Amino acid sequence: ACGGRVPTDRHMITVAALRTARDQLTTSTNAKLGAISLGTPHYSVPEFARLIELLRDRRIHPDVHAYVNTGRSVAHELDLRGWSTRLADAGVQLVTDTCTYITPVMADIHGTAMTDSAKWAYYAPGNLGLDVAFGSVEDCVESAVRGEVVRDEGVWADA
Repeated sequence: ACGGRVPTDRHMITVAALRTARDQLTTSTNAKLGAISLGTPHYSVPEFARLIELLRDRRIHPDVHAYVNTGRSVAHELDLRGWSTRLADAGVQLVTDTCTYITPVMADIHGTAMTDSAKWAYYAPGNLGLDVAFGSVEDCVESAVRGEVVRDEGVWADA
């Protein structure tokens, strides 16, 4: 990472710092969830495998829009594996080669949008006028299935 040189700076990342960042990126914890957006940067095949595992054959709540951004080569691989259909059947919409916070991809969202992406959480309020809840991918999936913002505070607890 440093090209063979000794690092000049060190930064300690603590759970407390992560909680602070989560709270700063969250503009609303309104229980009503309108959407989740994952994949900024674009999701990889292993991240999709994790998403499918978390869904466990459950469907996204009918009042929630679920978007996952990815590149076209990964989308092609998902097609080959049959995962695109599986995700669509669960209520997940794939968005290729762009992010939902910069293009008019997202439907009219009523309620909070949740994401696992700090980048998305930072840009979406200004670009889309949405309130955002930042959380883990596990939080996002569970919230999308239930239709309300939920967080496993254990993920954010000190070890």
